[in-house]
Amino acid sequence: MRIKAEISFSALRNNIQKIKALVSPAKFMLVVKANAYGHGIRLISEIAEKAGADWLGVTSAAEAIDVRETGTQIPLLCFFEPENREEALELIYRDVSFNVFSERCLSLAVNAAQVAQKPARIHIKINTGMNRLGSSSEKALEILKNALSSKSVIVEGLWTHLATAELPDSDFAIHQINEFEKLKKSVKKLIPNILFHAANTGGALFYPSARFDMVRIGIGAYGYYPSAGYEKSQTDLKLEPVLRLKTRVTAVRRINPGEGVSYGLKWRADRKTCIGIVAAGYADGIPYSASGKIFVNYKGKLYPQIGSICMDQFAVDFKDTIPEIDDEVEIISPVYTAEDIAIAAGTITYEVLTRIGTRVHRAIVD
Repeated sequence: MRIKAEISFSALRNNIQKIKALVSPAKFMLVVKANAYGHGIRLISEIAEKAGADWLGVTSAAEAIDVRETGTQIPLLCFFEPENREEALELIYRDVSFNVFSERCLSLAVNAAQVAQKPARIHIKINTGMNRLGSSSEKALEILKNALSSKSVIVEGLWTHLATAELPDSDFAIHQINEFEKLKKSVKKLIPNILFHAANTGGALFYPSARFDMVRIGIGAYGYYPSAGYEKSQTDLKLEPVLRLKTRVTAVRRINPGEGVSYGLKWRADRKTCIGIVAAGYADGIPYSASGKIFVNYKGKLYPQIGSICMDQFAVDFKDTIPEIDDEVEIISPVYTAEDIAIAAGTITYEVLTRIGTRVHRAIVD
């Protein structure tokens, strides 16, 4: 196998349990959008409930179908409004709750529910300052009242999203939480069991008042903090990376001083050295922008990647070590993580993980 991602069930379960203990009694939603942050939406959905998740979160009807086709019936929320009646029907038939923040979508939900002869389950989104999706508090209350007047709709949740929760001391995050809190008392009088939810990973870890009735955890469940560099001075739960990305050595050669490697010959040897070619490239999610800046783990020691990262392969300077063809090399591992690659590439951990390509074979271990 050319390149594979090993997904640790025990690490996923341990991360979920640590966060659940912190946020209790709030429910735990595991976010599996974007192919479960590169980990494999079907694989993760199959084990999510066993790992401790109470809900799953996706962003499209297509992702919701992927989840449901695994056979799991865990509660599932689609973060986007359905585009049309056909999508709404698909979600209703598959027992998927979905986002509503407009009268247009509420009408669509009512109509689809009547066709399906089955109620639509909705979560109404409030814009408290991030200014992406969601309606104003006043408009949301109108939508809520209209939804309650219809027997075709069940209002399960009211939610918002925090713009700066990855920053542990953000005044704007506190402002958003306070704005959302203002709605809680009046809405809970109308629907006592409605789920209020606002917190992503940063919100759940750093803002106890943001936890409400449920937290929506993506990056934290997969073993990373929402931003690099500050976690040890904040809430360090000792999260464990869930994914290890492994490939193999496909070629080995000795080169002399002055010889170059890969496109553009941007790296040249300053000594006699052993170069290994490994079977992974930017088509597998290794950022081209990280060329010459990252390391791989080979038999417990880190060796530098050199030259330009290619579509399907890159070179490693093994120095005086001579690997064997087919020897295993780890690109993402506990000793050199997706966060390390992100820092080297000048991007964020989320992007490194979600860009891991579809041709990478994924499998659950332990």
